[in-house]
Amino acid sequence: MKSNLNNLVISILLLTFLYSCSPKTYTYYFNKCEELKKESEELKESNILKSDKKLTQAYNIYSKGILEFPNEHKFYYLRGKLSIDLDSLERAENDFSEAISISPATGFYFYYRGNIRFELSNKKGACEDWNRAAELGETSTYSKIRMYCR
Repeated sequence: MKSNLNNLVISILLLTFLYSCSPKTYTYYFNKCEELKKESEELKESNILKSDKKLTQAYNIYSKGILEFPNEHKFYYLRGKLSIDLDSLERAENDFSEAISISPATGFYFYYRGNIRFELSNKKGACEDWNRAAELGETSTYSKIRMYCR
């Protein structure tokens, strides 16, 4: 366990150093966040606080990616999904809305935002999003539309 903790500390220090080099590559942000999310999953069983910290670090890296690539809808989508994991539904809704404004033909963005709106007790907004997602070919919305939007 102590060895894993040491490796984790070394990874964080290395990540901090690498990030301070101000990378400009698109895939850098995705790769680093995927590493942090994986570490978060590994830590989840033993230490929830450390797991949440990893998710927060990944959220912050996606935020920096958005600053570098403000028109990249995938960053907003992925940060929105992390916000759900961090129980910040309002932030998630905002990120999915931004992803939709950049890429309005991506049905699953509407699907996710609809799910969030439903959780936030905005049934009308959820149904509008699910219907739009269905129009765009997102078949996973059909059951929700039948169940909640009639």
